[in-house]
Amino acid sequence: QFTDNTGGRGGAGGAWSDGDHHGVPGGDGGSAVGVQANGDVASINAVTVAGMRGGWGGTGGPGRAAQGAAHAGTDGGVGSGGEADGLLLTGVGSAAPAVLSVTNSTISDNTGGAGGTGGSGAGISLGLTTHGTGRATLVHNTVVNNAGAAGATEPSGGIVADGPDVALAASLLDNPVALGPTANCRYTGPGTLTDNGYNAVSDVAAGTCGRATTDVLTAAAEIGLLQHNGGPTETRALTSGTAAATAVDGANPAGYCTGALFGVDQRAVARSTTRCAAGAFEPEQAPAQPAPVAVPAPPSDKHPHGRWAPAPYKGPRTKIAPGHHGRHHKSHYKHHGKHRHSTRPAHHPTPS
Repeated sequence: QFTDNTGGRGGAGGAWSDGDHHGVPGGDGGSAVGVQANGDVASINAVTVAGMRGGWGGTGGPGRAAQGAAHAGTDGGVGSGGEADGLLLTGVGSAAPAVLSVTNSTISDNTGGAGGTGGSGAGISLGLTTHGTGRATLVHNTVVNNAGAAGATEPSGGIVADGPDVALAASLLDNPVALGPTANCRYTGPGTLTDNGYNAVSDVAAGTCGRATTDVLTAAAEIGLLQHNGGPTETRALTSGTAAATAVDGANPAGYCTGALFGVDQRAVARSTTRCAAGAFEPEQAPAQPAPVAVPAPPSDKHPHGRWAPAPYKGPRTKIAPGHHGRHHKSHYKHHGKHRHSTRPAHHPTPS
């Protein structure tokens, strides 16, 4: 992990010792580079480069008027801001065109320094020009919030290429377009930039990436801050359930969700094999919801033809109501007769 380097500030401009002259301009700010690779072959995997900041331009020196002049000389201008690059990759070998690959890496928050002319800033700056055009392959990288300073005149942004053939796939790019000539991808030179698809980009109108039919849109609100999310390096988490979180079809012919290299993210967390995320961070996928279970409707007590059905049978009664008897019980009349007769002799009083 390479983070938080700042170029030196340019020195202040001096003043002329005599004569009616402008002050001397301030010095240019120093450059800041996270990783620089110069050679024929370079392979970078699972690294974080963040917080490179170009130095500020120095203040101009004061102007000085000639002796007896009616006005003072003009102060010198502020120096230019320094350049900042997360990855600065060039090919300077002699054997063959340079070949480069960057995978599963987070390149974030690299910005040019302020100055009279703002410094340029790039996440990945490519200048592979050895023996013609080099080749660079960029897959599953998170390239976020890289920009030039206000007033920058040199190209700035997420991926800035001058010369090589660049192939971009399954990456997450969100770089501000408000500061200077900044965009997710800026390309100049004799080579080409090929969008191989499955990228998540914040602006398809600017630059030359985000044009494949399988690319999706993303936004800054979907991307977390640089912090520890597990694994040996800091990463920027991607919100699950977003288009970027499932941007890569697991059935793609290049195998961007499977294998030893693409089957895990920067933290070595396994990627989904059905639809995996663009960028270096694989969010936890939402669990599949079980299929709804059909619940039968309760039985209706209404007759099919609209009449109310009789109450359902609830079993025999356990108590005989007064005046009602079972069918095997003799009626009071049959059991006792019309009148009650006693077998005992009638009692007659003895006459006195």
